[in-house]
Amino acid sequence: MADMYLSSDFGLRWGNVVVTPSELARYIKGIDIIDGLLRFDAVKFYNVEGEEYIQDQNHVRHNLVDLIERIQENA
Repeated sequence: MADMYLSSDFGLRWGNVVVTPSELARYIKGIDIIDGLLRFDAVKFYNVEGEEYIQDQNHVRHNLVDLIERIQENA
């Protein structure tokens, strides 16, 4: 299980993967960028081995591996 780090500067860092703040805001309902800072509204981050996901404000789970693949496909 990789550590999960969040920052308005780099976004989400999970192991050797980085999801930028703009990508987080684009793909996760409840994450916005306001005045250059990430703002979270009813968003939960889960980092349990085998269950690494972000739950958005509509309670939709976004598996991190699937999210990263979706971002790479749309890049």
